Amino acid sequence: MPVVDLERAKAHLGIDWEQSAEQEALVTAYLGAAIAAVEKQAQTILDEREVTQQLDRFTDRCGRDTIRLQWGPVVSVEGIDYLDGDGVAAELDPDTDFRLVSGVPALLLPPIDGSWPAYREDPRSIVVRYTAGYGGSGPSGAGDLPGDLEAAVLLMVAHLYHNREAVSDGAANEVPLGVKAFCAPYRHTLI
Repeated sequence: MPVVDLERAKAHLGIDWEQSAEQEALVTAYLGAAIAAVEKQAQTILDEREVTQQLDRFTDRCGRDTIRLQWGPVVSVEGIDYLDGDGVAAELDPDTDFRLVSGVPALLLPPIDGSWPAYREDPRSIVVRYTAGYGGSGPSGAGDLPGDLEAAVLLMVAHLYHNREAVSDGAANEVPLGVKAFCAPYRHTLI
């Protein structure tokens, strides 16, 4: 079930919902688009799921032994797949081969007394598999969706519902400033 469900979106729109199935399908589509837009704007997964991040190297752009995870909040890291120096597929174990440092953004570091393995320096030769998002039912879940992100989704749904064209009356229909403001505290810069 989505973190912001269809019934919540319909209630927010305040419309008599004795309407057609087509109308409900439209709001369902807008809700999906709103969730995707807020996730992108906030760099935050709203409904807990596994994501992947492809990398070219185990270091950041400054050469530090740090991997910054793009999406948050990070619940767990399932593993890192990579091509070793000979181009052979290999996997790092989350229990022994690296450390997760929680925060915004979450970081992956090599073991305290170790370093990242030798790897093939090819584009996207490293793939980090991790679970991120709110609303998970497991003991390590990130908890409930914060109210400001729920409000951002609802504002976006209303915006899409009431502004069905890219331009109306000669004015562009941009993302509402409230959505950007609600998402801003969750954004981070990847180095």
